[in-house]
Amino acid sequence: MTNFSYGNFSKPYPITVGTPPSNTLVVERWADLGNQTKARRYKVTHKNGRSYNITVRGKQRLVLDTVMHRPIVCGSRARLSQSVLGLREKLVHIHTEIYRPKREDSISEDYGVYYLDCKIERKGDEVTS
Repeated sequence: MTNFSYGNFSKPYPITVGTPPSNTLVVERWADLGNQTKARRYKVTHKNGRSYNITVRGKQRLVLDTVMHRPIVCGSRARLSQSVLGLREKLVHIHTEIYRPKREDSISEDYGVYYLDCKIERKGDEVTS
């Protein structure tokens, strides 16, 4: 396993050679994540038991609602990383794992898969403001 500096992050990510889990959603466009973008409240619980409430809307909600159920990878210009960064700023623990295709002669490059690393629960209905 080698380290890989990904994007603007200085933290090296370990590289996994192989393929991500079979239920990983490859996002080609934002519509792949659904259409529910209205504000909604969520309860975030970290592994240490600490929890708090957040409100998420727009593309961040699309990403959070999806990664709650399965890992996701962006296979296009949808730019999921901006929404993942926004969720991380709200202290939602989303882990990035870098995968490298198995074959050495593959023209595919390394790619990141996002995994939820905390418990998320929906709180009530959508928020109206």
